[in-house]
Parts: sequence; structure tokens; C-alpha cells
Amino acid sequence: MTTERGRLMALGSIFGFPFSLRLVFWAPDMAYAEPDQPLGEDVIYPYRGVPVEFIRDESGEVRWCRLSGRIGRKG
Repeated sequence: MTTERGRLMALGSIFGFPFSLRLVFWAPDMAYAEPDQPLGEDVIYPYRGVPVEFIRDESGEVRWCRLSGRIGRKG
């Protein structure tokens, strides 16, 4: 996760090709992913609309992020 141009972004790679996702929040700690740049109509983008959930510990601090069912722990 990072911020870019005032937006929260998820960064990753698919088969060695880097990608960035803009996170669009629809509820507290709940978002969905959108591509950061426009894609052509013929491009299949596997993460468009993927749900993202931020999971907090008992103190209320975000410790994990669930992206499409996979959980990553905050450093």
C-alpha cells in the first residue's frame, strides 16, 4: 500500500508485470479496486472490482489487508 496523488494505492505484480490499483472506499475499512490508468476495451483486467478489507486489531489499528480473499499483514 502507498499513497499517490492523494489516493490510497495497492501495488503488486501479475506474472512479473507490475500493476497499481486505486482503492475506492464504500464503507469504513471496505473498498474495491479500480485500475490506476485507463485500459483499452480489449484488455482483461483481473482485479477490477475486487473487494478490499482492512482488518483492525483489538486496539483499533489496521494490521491486515484482505484483497480478494488473501490476507497480508502490515509490516
